[in-house]
Amino acid sequence: LGPGDITDATGPPAPSVPLTKDEAKVVQDEMAAVVSEGTANLLADVPGTPVHAKTGSAQAGGGDDARVDSWMIAYQDDLAIAGVVQGGGHGSGAAGGAVKEVLTTSGRGRGGDDRRACRDSPEEIAVRLSHFFIERPIFAAAVSVVK
Repeated sequence: LGPGDITDATGPPAPSVPLTKDEAKVVQDEMAAVVSEGTANLLADVPGTPVHAKTGSAQAGGGDDARVDSWMIAYQDDLAIAGVVQGGGHGSGAAGGAVKEVLTTSGRGRGGDDRRACRDSPEEIAVRLSHFFIERPIFAAAVSVVK
């Protein structure tokens, strides 16, 4: 599957076989372990429910233009974020700090009985994220609130 295989008209293909509940649990447990004992341990102290994450790096370019891009995907409760920083280094690198700030400031860690009512909307999170694009024009992020 390549970029030319997905169009606005067709969208991405549905998985041919969805994950079973047991398979989904394995993925969740592994993503939790990446935070509790792996390369995303900088997210371990984010307030609120446990954060699940996966980190990585991608080599891009070649020769004098070679670089290592940092990426991280994470979710907490109903908030999911993916971030990439060109030239950000290996593992969580620079992307990890940006993802942590989004999760920390999103309102998911606020306590009390009215937690859902005090959570920031996707629009409020996008405004908060905007400074990353000003300070780091090579940072790209996607944020989604799952309903």
